[in-house]
Amino acid sequence: VKTIVAGDDDGMGKLNNSFDNNSRVYELRTSFVMKVGKHFALKENSRSQISLLRQVAELYNLSAYDTVTVTKINKHHHDEVLKHVSTDFMMVTIKDQFISRGEMFHYQNSLLGKWVFCGERLTSQDGVRAIAKEIRHADRIINAGIVTKETKITFRSRSARIIWIVQISTEMWDYASPYDSNGARCQIYFDKFVQFMYRLFEKWKALEVTHSLTVLFFSRTYVTLQREMQSNQGRATSFANVSTVQADCEGRLYQDHYKVVVENETRADWESLVLKIKRAFLEYPHNVGWNISSESESRIPSTAAQGNLLEAINVTMNVLSLHYIDRDLHRTGNSIVVISAGNGVFEVEKKIAGITKQRMMDNGIGSDMLCLGLPPLHVAPFFLYKDVAVADTNAEDKNWFDDVKTFFEIPHWMNLSFVEYDPDKSIGSFQSTSIAQETKIMANAIGSNAFAYLP
Repeated sequence: VKTIVAGDDDGMGKLNNSFDNNSRVYELRTSFVMKVGKHFALKENSRSQISLLRQVAELYNLSAYDTVTVTKINKHHHDEVLKHVSTDFMMVTIKDQFISRGEMFHYQNSLLGKWVFCGERLTSQDGVRAIAKEIRHADRIINAGIVTKETKITFRSRSARIIWIVQISTEMWDYASPYDSNGARCQIYFDKFVQFMYRLFEKWKALEVTHSLTVLFFSRTYVTLQREMQSNQGRATSFANVSTVQADCEGRLYQDHYKVVVENETRADWESLVLKIKRAFLEYPHNVGWNISSESESRIPSTAAQGNLLEAINVTMNVLSLHYIDRDLHRTGNSIVVISAGNGVFEVEKKIAGITKQRMMDNGIGSDMLCLGLPPLHVAPFFLYKDVAVADTNAEDKNWFDDVKTFFEIPHWMNLSFVEYDPDKSIGSFQSTSIAQETKIMANAIGSNAFAYLP
């Protein structure tokens, strides 16, 4: 026997194992609660036929001519039943449309009191189309539930604008840790990134997403003048005045490079982009002019920690900050994903860190970082800067950092993850840092705008 507990527009049903006048106990295979309309009428002690949507029937393993029991809930039981059948959390997916925050708010209000099942296509009067993908009550996943005012609805876009900014540092040619859960394994970090792309694109293909993907390579090149530096010390000063060549806080000359590899690509076969990205990686050292054998001038890439991370994020923000101009009505959501071979520790300048944080907050754009290396034994992500970078700060900051040389900041606006693979699985997975909660606690203790120091 299967049970369908029903109610009218003013109420729901309540589960019970005995429903007839003789208090006969039924062995229930499944039971669920759903709302019915005003025209639903069922005589007591009578046999009738009930029609359900095919999706609902398959969700609860109902077949044709199954015996079911329908029970109507009394009004004074509504609140008690609603505690057990309400939806605490629901995730919906949207695709090929633009939805503003205001439309999301009105869409949530239109679902109040509605019985929703997993996989249902939900369309509002404003034209918002979404699919219910995951429904939770307390700490368990359920097949269906009733949306209340306390229900938390999360929107996931399958047609977002995603920008990958890949850091090309010296670690990209280093060998990764040769050990994993299945034994020894040797590969450079870029091969690890390629493996990640294959598994991610396979997942995108299974989900049938229509993201707009842009891939940007960025790097920092340190320039060293050997003979000229020894014979003429003033050459470094004149060389640093060139617009493309700057000097960091330690006096080292550097040049930043950016290259767009893939721009606004949307494909059914995402794996075809991997070959294009691999070819661009092989040609990149020649394009930026890296050279360590020249006697007059050497150009070597920086490490991941010394790279131009914040500069690359701001270059991307220059495009995303104007999202309201000539908006793409087939895309909802903008995302920046930083891919680095480091471990989440970066040397930055304080002013650029403050500008980047403010622009992220003003535009409401999320930023994620995926590190290919091993996680550190401390909080990450982790920004470091020297005292030279704070020479223009106010008197209060100077007093606070009086006898300290190195400072750090924990950027709460960036979500850091470390990639992890399981060869037995067809799809790769992300492993978030186990110290995420520690990061939030420490950031709150330090303060959102304050910089702590390293002893």
